[in-house]
Amino acid sequence: GRFSLLVLASCRFYMVWNPYYVTLLLGSAVYDWSIARVMDRSENPRVRKAWLFLSISGNLALLGTFKYFNFLATVMSDGLGLLGIDLPPPRLDLLLPVGISFFTFQAMAYTIDVYRRRIPACHNFLKYLAFGTFFPQLVSGPIVKAREFLPQLDAPPNLPPEKAAEGLFLILLGLAKKVAIADYLGVNLVNRVFDNPGAFTSLEILVALYGYTMQIYCDFSGYTDVARGSAMLLGFHLPENFNRPYLAASPAQFWRRWHITLSGWLREYVYYP
Repeated sequence: GRFSLLVLASCRFYMVWNPYYVTLLLGSAVYDWSIARVMDRSENPRVRKAWLFLSISGNLALLGTFKYFNFLATVMSDGLGLLGIDLPPPRLDLLLPVGISFFTFQAMAYTIDVYRRRIPACHNFLKYLAFGTFFPQLVSGPIVKAREFLPQLDAPPNLPPEKAAEGLFLILLGLAKKVAIADYLGVNLVNRVFDNPGAFTSLEILVALYGYTMQIYCDFSGYTDVARGSAMLLGFHLPENFNRPYLAASPAQFWRRWHITLSGWLREYVYYP
């Protein structure tokens, strides 16, 4: 019952944006859940690798079709134009699904961890669906690994008063960052200068540039705070995604503090392998 309620709430949340694309979210979950179960039962390294390839290629095909097809088609058309071949780029008139990068990255991390035998395949479909569609972080992260989240679904719901207070504080902090700072800077400073920079002095443009850095930080980290606070009120813990990145002493340290879960995902599933 708890898993069903969580899945229904997450699907309802996603359908507010576009009711049809929830089938994409659910279809992706069925795809990776099924592959992971079959892969987990096999002891043949070649068979396991083939199933992993199928999972990763399917997820990348989904991401590439919706997010990068038109860009890559334009690049190829421009490249052929340099060779004297005039070929108009094909275009797909598709609405980009909200959060597609996040739920495909999480799905790939799950199947890779099952392949590496870091976690067993999840046999309860509703439980996996609750992980794959979890609404607080579905749209903009943080990216949550299955090995971090699935065990939390096994634990009984628990919300001590101090966690409830912390969750509410994070939600209010995130809304303040997003509404009072990011949106205000965008409307009253950044957008005005960026839309018509020739009408402003060099100093005003410089101030707008600094304003933009604060706008994107407060916008993104504010959403993360709301997501973490909302999850906390439901009895779940989501990882921290920003750790005062503008106080970093070097570019490398900055990227370890900015969008921490994405940097960690790239390091663990792309760079090290």
